Amino acid sequence: MKRKILRRLAVGVGIVLVFIVAFVAINLSDAPRPNGVFTPADLAPASLDKENGYFRMMAFSYPGDVDITGPEVVARIRRFSEPGVLMRDPAVFDSLIRAHRGATGSLSVQGDSRFLKDVIYHPERISAHKEQAAALIKQNPVLVERFKGLLDASRIEDFSLPAYSYPVADAVLVSVMARLFLVKNVLDVQAGDWDKGIKGILEQIALFRKLGAGSRQVVNRMLSYNQLRQSLRILAQLINQEGCPEDILHRTLNQLEALDEPSLGIRNLLIFDFLSALRGLDDIDHAKGDAFESVGVLSAGLWPDPSDWLNFLSRFGIFLHRNRTMQYYLDEIAAVLSLERRPPYLWRAGDGERPAVYPRKGWFWWLRNPVGKAYMSIGFANHRPLILQKFQIMALVDLVRIAARCRLRCREEALSDIQAELTRYAEIDPFSGKAYRYRNDKQVVYSLGVNGVDDGGDGGLNESRTPLDLVIRLSLQVK
Repeated sequence: MKRKILRRLAVGVGIVLVFIVAFVAINLSDAPRPNGVFTPADLAPASLDKENGYFRMMAFSYPGDVDITGPEVVARIRRFSEPGVLMRDPAVFDSLIRAHRGATGSLSVQGDSRFLKDVIYHPERISAHKEQAAALIKQNPVLVERFKGLLDASRIEDFSLPAYSYPVADAVLVSVMARLFLVKNVLDVQAGDWDKGIKGILEQIALFRKLGAGSRQVVNRMLSYNQLRQSLRILAQLINQEGCPEDILHRTLNQLEALDEPSLGIRNLLIFDFLSALRGLDDIDHAKGDAFESVGVLSAGLWPDPSDWLNFLSRFGIFLHRNRTMQYYLDEIAAVLSLERRPPYLWRAGDGERPAVYPRKGWFWWLRNPVGKAYMSIGFANHRPLILQKFQIMALVDLVRIAARCRLRCREEALSDIQAELTRYAEIDPFSGKAYRYRNDKQVVYSLGVNGVDDGGDGGLNESRTPLDLVIRLSLQVK
């Protein structure tokens, strides 16, 4: 009896040993070098030239007596933005970051700017705040000059690396100054200087198109989307006024170019995600703490939580296949870019809501590269909302251009069928695949918006907080 038990025990131990050996053997070799959509130029800093307006963005809230385009500031930001500086010389990196963070947030808006949040959505109220706007401009000369410098920048290329978190204080200040300049431009129009006011609005649209096109940071992308949305809506309201000169309508059509996919796409955001993943893998390789959240053996009872097992395996380099894991990311990035190239009306249900490449499939997903698969499955963001926002901005640009073109046509003749007029235009609603729509009773031209449903030209949100139609008011002379 005793021999029988020992024999069974030996067989069990042998099976476990064979499994361990097989498990280790399967994980001894990594995949070949990954192939993907990014080139070495993509993964390097975009532009370290001091003419790059992004230096102004990074140091926008530096003290007022600091020249944010001076060699000392530019050299510091260049230095901690170099690829690999964190891993190569962490002490130098920490010193540079501390100096930078100590300077950011030193400047703030002087005076009461709260009215800007209200009037930016209600341009009809702007004239009542003329004196407040003038006072803000007078009280903040440094911020005004720095924002003018951003407007004059020939390019804004975000070279951020995951080692540094973008200071929100700078984005907030840029946002406040953008609203202030927008109010100033509207006041110029109300004073009769259409040329100056519309020129200023178009310059701001160009600025935030450049920022959106060249940004790796989500903060900058959201700032770009919000400011573009506000500027485009105000521009639409101004050109809809009866007193809008004909040359202003022509200028709007000439300078407000339709957006294409590369103009405001998320490729740069995906570069940042990819670099973040590389940094995370570096941290695992260098055993910088637990890679996965863990409840611990005692908290999980007698059997360890899966996170405990993964953290244990991550201590052994063979269970993290760097090339194979990077290929997961690159395949997923390719899937996201493919989704972005298709307008939303061509999407299927569920597209973009979850990773297209999900390596943790089946009961035995953990047999090969368990640490890499687990890391990838928790580390890839959902980019669907940002892609939808991009198409919303594209639709708004189309709607403003349509409004300008229709108002020019109505100066030639009264249109009998505006919807038929819209079908002759090249602009196609990305949310329906058809021409944009017009409601004469509501005097609006509109896109179906992210829900893909014709809500009759009603904007706003529905009960589930989903945006309804994307609407621009358009008053036209109809036969």
